[in-house]
Amino acid sequence: MIDFSEKFLYHIWDAGHLQNELKTVSGKKLTIKYHGRWNTGKGPDFINSILEIDDQVLRGDVEIHLRTYDWIQHSHQEDSNFNKVILHVVFQHNNNCEYTIKEDGTLAEILELKDILDMNITKLLQKYPDTYLEKEHLCDFFSGMDVSQTEKILQFLGTRRIDKKISRFKAETELIDWEQLLFQSLFESLGYSKNKFQMWQIATGIPYKKLHEFYRNGMSYEEMISIWLGSSSLFDHLPKTFSRDFISKWKNKYADQNYLTNYFEINWNLFRLRPSNHPAIRLIQISDLIYSSFETSLEKYLLKTFSLPKDNFDLKTFKKKYYQIFDCNSDIISDKYKIGKQRSDTIAVNIILPLMIIFAQKNSFFQLEKSIKEILFSYSGNPSNAIIKHMETGMEYFQKKLIRKKAIYQQGVFELYHNYCEHHICENCSRLKKEILEEL
Repeated sequence: MIDFSEKFLYHIWDAGHLQNELKTVSGKKLTIKYHGRWNTGKGPDFINSILEIDDQVLRGDVEIHLRTYDWIQHSHQEDSNFNKVILHVVFQHNNNCEYTIKEDGTLAEILELKDILDMNITKLLQKYPDTYLEKEHLCDFFSGMDVSQTEKILQFLGTRRIDKKISRFKAETELIDWEQLLFQSLFESLGYSKNKFQMWQIATGIPYKKLHEFYRNGMSYEEMISIWLGSSSLFDHLPKTFSRDFISKWKNKYADQNYLTNYFEINWNLFRLRPSNHPAIRLIQISDLIYSSFETSLEKYLLKTFSLPKDNFDLKTFKKKYYQIFDCNSDIISDKYKIGKQRSDTIAVNIILPLMIIFAQKNSFFQLEKSIKEILFSYSGNPSNAIIKHMETGMEYFQKKLIRKKAIYQQGVFELYHNYCEHHICENCSRLKKEILEEL
C-alpha cells in the first residue's frame, strides 16, 4: 500500500474518482447523489452529503480514513460531532465488522475504496500533496470556577462519558458475541495507543470461542501462549530480555502444537517501546486470566470479582479481589513486567466496570448494577496522561489536584477534550459550560 495521507482520499471522494457501481461493505447498493461540502474545520471531513443506500435517501456527513480502525484510533467513537456520519469511507477495510459504531450507538455504512478507484493512485498523490498542519490551542474552560463548580461539572461530564461507553458496548453486542466483546476489549486495552489495533487483530483473528474449543481439545497453557506469539510474527520481534534459548523453546512449542497454523500479518509499533509495554509481555501478562476462564467462561470468571457480601461491596474490598485476576503467576516473565495496579485500574474504569453494568442491566440485577456504579464513581484517579496534562495548562492548582482525586473526574476531562478541545470548538464549549452550571 502506498504511504499517503487522508487528504489524498479527500480529493478522490470530492472529485468522484470512483467506479460507477458501488456497494458498501455490508453489501448494500450505494449511489452518491451529492458528495457533500469539504469541511476545512474540525469534525467530519464532508458535510451535508446526500447518498442513496438500498433505495433509501440519506442526508448527513461523510468521514474518510485510510483504514477502518482509524475511527477508533482517532477517538471518533467518543465524539458526538460524528453522530451525523452516514458513511465511513476508507481506503482499506481492516475490521471484521460490517458497520462503524458511532458515539450514540448507531451504525454507519462503510465504503472501501481500494478496489474501486478509476485513476492511477500515484499520479493523484503527486498532484495533491498534503500540506495541512495542526495549530496548538489551550483550553480555558475551567477558568473562574470554584471547587464546588469544578467538581460538579467534572462529575456531570464524566457520567456522560461512562454512559456513552455503555451505549457503544451495547451496540457492539448486536454485532459480536458477548464473550468475544469482553475478550477483545481486554486485548485492545493492553495494546495502549501504539498497538491497540494490533492486539485487536490477534483477538479477532483467534477469537475466544476458538481458543475455548482448543482448550476443550487439550490445548495447554504454554501452547496457547505459543499460538499468540507464533501466529502474530512476534517471534521475530521479541525484546532483548528474551534469550535465544527461550525464543527457540517457544518456537518449538508453536511448531509442535496442532491447533492453529494461521499466520497474521501484523505491523507492530515497537519503536522506543518500554520492555514492560511490549506486546509479547502483554500477551503473557493476560495469559493466566484467559486460560483460567476456560474452566467456565470469561464472563463468569470476571463476575467472581463481584461476588462480595451485599453490605461490604466497597471499593477497597473490590480492588483486593479484582487485582487477583490480573496476578499473573507465570514464571515466564519477571515480577517487574507483570500488570501493575495502575494499568489494572485503567482497565477497570474503561472496560470491566462498564461491561459488567451492561451484564447487570441485561439480567435485571439492580443491586449489582447499583453497587458497580458506586465503585466506578468512587474509583481513585490515575497519574496524568498527555490529554490531562494538556488540559491542566488552563487550570488552577486546586483543580489539578481535584482531577487526580477521582477517575470519574478524569473521564470528565476526556469527555471535554474529545468533544470540544480536540477540535477547537471553543464557542460550543463555552455554551456547554454555561448550560451545565445553570442545570446544576
